[in-house]
Amino acid sequence: MPFTLFHERFPKIAEKETRTITIFNFSELPNDSYGLVEAYCDELDCDCRRVFLNVISANHKKLLATIAFGWESKEYYARWMGNNDPRAIKDLKGPVLNSASSQSKLAPALLNQIKVVLEDKNYIKRLKRHYNLFKDEIKKEEKKMQKQVGITNSSYTVLSARPKVGRNDPCPCGSGKKYKKCCLNSVSPPSQEHDELDLLMRRGQLLLEKNETAKACDVWLELWANLKIRFKPEFRDIQEAESIFSGCDYIFNWCQDLEAELGNAGNGNLQYYQKRLEYCSEFCSLFPESSDNLMENMKRAIAESYFALGDIVKGDECFEELIEQYPESIWGYVGWGDMYSIPFNKEMKPDYDRAEQIYKMGLDKEIKEEAILIDRLDDLKKEKKADSS
Repeated sequence: MPFTLFHERFPKIAEKETRTITIFNFSELPNDSYGLVEAYCDELDCDCRRVFLNVISANHKKLLATIAFGWESKEYYARWMGNNDPRAIKDLKGPVLNSASSQSKLAPALLNQIKVVLEDKNYIKRLKRHYNLFKDEIKKEEKKMQKQVGITNSSYTVLSARPKVGRNDPCPCGSGKKYKKCCLNSVSPPSQEHDELDLLMRRGQLLLEKNETAKACDVWLELWANLKIRFKPEFRDIQEAESIFSGCDYIFNWCQDLEAELGNAGNGNLQYYQKRLEYCSEFCSLFPESSDNLMENMKRAIAESYFALGDIVKGDECFEELIEQYPESIWGYVGWGDMYSIPFNKEMKPDYDRAEQIYKMGLDKEIKEEAILIDRLDDLKKEKKADSS
């Protein structure tokens, strides 16, 4: 989900209405003014109703924290996302430190300050207004682009003998937009130019747009089964497999999407956690020399799936192996602790003490982005207090 800074499209409004907080004689933060620079999702059909607040120091001109905030109810985000995973809903609603962004050591203290700022109902109304302005502008640009290139929503140009295009590359139809925002998900009638496997990939993407996650996973697992037949024994890195597929997306990207969607489907049907476990295990066996980041994500998914299926012992073993193999990564500790603070398996009760122990293990390693673990520990204190009251 790409985000664009609000002031890039509405500089005059941003200049007048960007919120600033000033800190003076506060033990947890340096004396400074901190700008809350807004960014919004620029996906045309996305209605996430969220903002990213980029906290920037006026004195040092540095980004210190990125905080995600959604103003709608938990029920709204459950419907929007298509499942009731409490962890995902919590991160969508916020305010939370955005796990995909780099955070400074000051981030947890800044988050606490912004939580106070967000108690201002007028400020939230302003954020909503900015969101609507931003989305309206995106729609206007889309209509203008379609008029310029002579296409409509139901009639996109499909190029024969097209080169492989990445999601962030310019669309080959000539619209000037990124491929993922233009023709990636358009499906035209089958023709000689469409590879059978490409159609399976597109079919899965369309099902995801309709929030039919389980059906999309079934289609993509069929694609995976067909791809495995084409893989060559000498392939050791998933990027080497690009040579056997000429579809609408890179296999490297798609393989990660499949893992994530199997996890989403598993929230409603545990069978998909089993399928996720099998898929990720196959991937790691077939492509052990893929990038460290990709392999770490796949192995973390395996560990999470064991927990979801109720095999806590095996899940612990997998997470132990994960942090041993990737000692400089914070995500093994985050993922492992999360299994105890907000269990995937509904029959497993939260074990806050065990979660705290794991998060603190990561802090002891002095790994970068420790602010995420500090945020997790702060949340644990609140959960413990809520349970005891």
